[in-house]
This record gives sequence, C-alpha cells and structure tokens, in this order.
Amino acid sequence: MDKPLDALDFNDITSFLLTGKAGDEIFRAGDVGTEMYIVRQGQIDLVWPALGGRSQTAVRLQAGEFFGEESLFDHDARPASARAVSDYQLIRLNASVFERLVNEDPKIAVQTIRLLLRRTSRLVDLLAKTGERPDASASTPRVSAVSGDEPPRLNESPGSRTKAGEPVFVDPATGRMFPIADEGELIVGRSSRRTDFKPEIDLSSIDVQRTLSRRHAQVLSRDGEVYLRAMTEARNGTFVNGRRLGVKQVRLCEGDRVSFGLVETVFRYR
Repeated sequence: MDKPLDALDFNDITSFLLTGKAGDEIFRAGDVGTEMYIVRQGQIDLVWPALGGRSQTAVRLQAGEFFGEESLFDHDARPASARAVSDYQLIRLNASVFERLVNEDPKIAVQTIRLLLRRTSRLVDLLAKTGERPDASASTPRVSAVSGDEPPRLNESPGSRTKAGEPVFVDPATGRMFPIADEGELIVGRSSRRTDFKPEIDLSSIDVQRTLSRRHAQVLSRDGEVYLRAMTEARNGTFVNGRRLGVKQVRLCEGDRVSFGLVETVFRYR
C-alpha cells in the first residue's frame, strides 16, 4: 500500500513516482481526486468530454507539464480524462505536499500559474476551431460577434422573442424552471457544501455529470432584457444555440438553447 504523500521523503523522488504503459487511463472525467501529477517522462493526453454538440477536445502534455491541479483546491469531479500516449513516469502530489514545495520555493507557484495560462490558451484555441452542433441549421439563431459597449443580440426573426412573463431557464428533460431575477447580476453555477457557496441560479440538481463550475456564467437582467456572458473560470464553456460564448454579453431570445457545460437548458418567458 502506498504511503501518504505528505509522509514521503522529499529527497527520494522515487517515493513520488507513478509509472505505467501507453494506453493507461490515469483517471476519468467525473472521477473525484485529491492529487495532481507532473509529467516526468512520456506524453499524456487530457481529453474533455463532448460539449455543446462538439466532439471531444484533447490537449497533449509533455515532460515538465502537469495536470489534475484542480483537485488540490477543490475536491470536485475531474473535468477531463487523462490517458497515457506512451510509457510514462509521473510525479504525484497532494495539496499538503504541493503547499510545502511552494513554501520552500515560491517560484513554483509562479511557474504553475504560467503553465495554467498557457494550457488554457491552447484549450480555448482548440475549442474555437471545433464545429457547431451537428443538428444546427441555417434558420437557427446565431450569436453575432459585434464590437462596442452594446451587448450583441442574437439574430432573430420578427415575433421570435416575447418579453411577457418571467424569464427562466428550463430543463427540457424534466420541465423544471430556474427563475431569473428581474434586475441585477446573477451567477449561474454549482453550489458547494464545503464552502457554503450557492450561486443565484443553482443548477447543481441537474448537473448529473458535474461539468458546471462554481461560477460558470453571469446573467444580467436589465430593462426587461436578459443578457448572458461566460466567466473565465468556467472550464467547460457556455453555449447559446451551439455557439460558445466569450466574456462579451449576448442578449437572449425566447427559445434559445443554452448549455452550461453539459447542462442543457432552454431560455423562456413564462
């Protein structure tokens, strides 16, 4: 049986090593973990589940890169699967070991942040190159990319939008409604029992595959209109009618299909 990581000898690197063969699955998306890994030898693919009608997205990690770091700070489900492309050696660390390393050499924290930013940029580029939902058609409203301070509207035909009634996100599988307050900024996401965090629009109950971030997206209700934008910390994206949103706000229309990670909803006025 392995010794606890925080009891291992820092002077003996073999105490931290995990080795294996090509084809090994280090962990699966949805697993709950408490450790991160640094690639010492070999190549590891991080594979995100299909999101918003897109195919799986993968990032290949080389020696010196790391993965699974989200489990050091929030013991949630893994957002991606990790698979070995070749024979490998990994350095396995938990939160207490990582904290000790950072205390001994603060430069480790800076290097970690740089690598995270670099990987996030790679993932965003990959997602931007993927196609739309397979069932998208020419008549489906699209998110228009426009500049300026005014949030862009979704392309719509006359009568496609109705402002009467309360705006809600509807779970098409169950019909459950998640109301949107009349005025103000609201966070859409998943609650945390450990930190007592609860977003204003809590979709935890329908987040079966746990692809929501705590603060996944932001809704702004203003003058009878409802706007939506993605939040940078959300790993699995926010989509309107198959198009991935950025941090710029878009105006929602009656019947828009809105996906937060793998959580599918429909925007309605009830």
